[in-house]
Amino acid sequence: MTIKKLVVLTLCGLFIGFAITVASRRMRLNASEATKAQNAFVAFAASPFVGLTAHRSEYLNCSRDKVDPDRLSTRRILYVSPAGETAEVIEQPSSKEKPVMRLVHARGKAMHIYEHLGLFFAVPENGSRPENSIRSLGDPNTDCTKTMDGRDFEKAGARIGEESLLGYRAVRFQKNLNGTERTTWLAPDLGCFDIQTEYIWAPGAAGVRTTTLQRTERIVVGPPGSGVFQAPETFRRVKPSEAHQAVVAARLRANGVAEDEVRRQVAEVLNDKLLTSLDARAATAP
Repeated sequence: MTIKKLVVLTLCGLFIGFAITVASRRMRLNASEATKAQNAFVAFAASPFVGLTAHRSEYLNCSRDKVDPDRLSTRRILYVSPAGETAEVIEQPSSKEKPVMRLVHARGKAMHIYEHLGLFFAVPENGSRPENSIRSLGDPNTDCTKTMDGRDFEKAGARIGEESLLGYRAVRFQKNLNGTERTTWLAPDLGCFDIQTEYIWAPGAAGVRTTTLQRTERIVVGPPGSGVFQAPETFRRVKPSEAHQAVVAARLRANGVAEDEVRRQVAEVLNDKLLTSLDARAATAP
């Protein structure tokens, strides 16, 4: 994987969990917002949802009907607090350096915590207006078929049925994304949480279609411990560029790359404009 791809993937990770973060916050909508959107959100905020912990797994070349444990790509544990804080622990058991990253959205900032390196960095949350994000989310009171302001929930796709997953009613939606078929199971009782997603990818150069399954193995309803939303006191806070240098070095060394080449590739990280911008944002984070 190139440095550029690594940076882009990690930047994308900053926004993992943002939608579910916004959905679980008890915010006051602007008075000019649609009454229907406000009532729907108030009803959701007053629901029994008190937070959750979801253990999730991603399998490559597997479908919901045929899961091969040897195809496990990524393990994730998602934590959502009643106040809307989110944390997602991401493990890649197949990688030689055994990376463990925790992405946290809490108290107005997003943190990348590298458990295997003892490092973390933080940047301010993006400046999107919360009420706009709320309006675009699925409304549990409509079985996730509508957004908070009553429009069709186009992000999910067309409703094609429902079933029970892990003891929760899951509404099944399907959408075609430029040749890729995505099926999503959303649980209304969990705030339209995507309890399972299956991708049947568009055919590649050889005409072969592959499948990726992202499924929740276990859900625990209730507030997670507060410790998951903050970095351990012993961890060192660094700039994003420093964290990326450490990640690249650990990955290369775990794969037996010579030290001279490690130093060369690590030095390239500092030349990336995306990281320069991220460093500047991190300087303003609380």
